[in-house]
Amino acid sequence: MVSQANTSNAELKDILSRLGGIQLDTFSVETLRQMQATVHTNYAQLIARGREEEQAAKKAIEESDPTVLKRVKLQTSRLQKELESLEELDDKIENCIHRRIIRDNMTARLGSRHMLLALEVIVMTLIVAVLGLLVYDTSAGPDSERPTWLSSDSIFIIDAVCCMIFMAEFFFRLSCAESKKFVWRHHWIDF
Repeated sequence: MVSQANTSNAELKDILSRLGGIQLDTFSVETLRQMQATVHTNYAQLIARGREEEQAAKKAIEESDPTVLKRVKLQTSRLQKELESLEELDDKIENCIHRRIIRDNMTARLGSRHMLLALEVIVMTLIVAVLGLLVYDTSAGPDSERPTWLSSDSIFIIDAVCCMIFMAEFFFRLSCAESKKFVWRHHWIDF
């Protein structure tokens, strides 16, 4: 009996782990677009419900129903929450679609996911290195007390080269995007 309970617990944990791993960014662009179409259908249904509520409120007002204000406020609040939820989900899906398209196009141009991962690791490493050098440059003493390769001029050249690499990566990402506006809106700091 205990063995069966342990097996059931392990199976449930495995199921919960798989369910927890379901993320928007794991779906294909096609699936994400279908999800977005469903959200847009839900928008239309919400509009229809809003019209029904509006008609019901007009009728209640014509009948001088004193409870109409409370019902209208309650229904308006519910519809507003549903609208906000749909807008948030629509934005998440839209952003995920654009990120997925960029990632897929970058992978295709680089030849493999491993090359994309290598590019991301290189860029992240350079970011950390440049930040470290800039901190060193501001906190270290005069150039005469530093190693030659860590002089202010050397750090400036290293920073300039890294910035060119960052710009190249940014424009590569931009060229892989379906929506250039998305890249500028979400990656402007990279520029």
